[in-house]
Amino acid sequence: MIIIRGRNLYPQDIERTTEQAHPAARAGRVAAFAVPDPAAGERLVVVAEVRETLDVVPDDVAASIRAAVVREHEVSIGDLVLTGASELATTSSGKIMRTAARARYQDGGFPAWSPGARAASQALAAQLDGSTL
Repeated sequence: MIIIRGRNLYPQDIERTTEQAHPAARAGRVAAFAVPDPAAGERLVVVAEVRETLDVVPDDVAASIRAAVVREHEVSIGDLVLTGASELATTSSGKIMRTAARARYQDGGFPAWSPGARAASQALAAQLDGSTL
């Protein structure tokens, strides 16, 4: 349960809204949780894994997610973290570990997502593997 300004919110509902807000958001790969905020008491944080494609604009993904959460839940996201694949820890049954996501967020541990970064790295690795040193 997330409590923002006296409202009870279910993280699963916010996660589902986030997944459906933009095609680049990966289904089942979103974590919603609250962190302490000195000014507001609690602040909503959403960490979303994003599909690695070259034609996705991060600002468009973020705007779609933020608008959908406000529209569906009448609450603003305090911080939205877009990250690459496999950054969110899961249980052995594949469920997102929100507590681990919150701890990693508070430690500043999620890398920023850059469209096409993985594809570019893989292309460079393939090029280097094909060359003789």
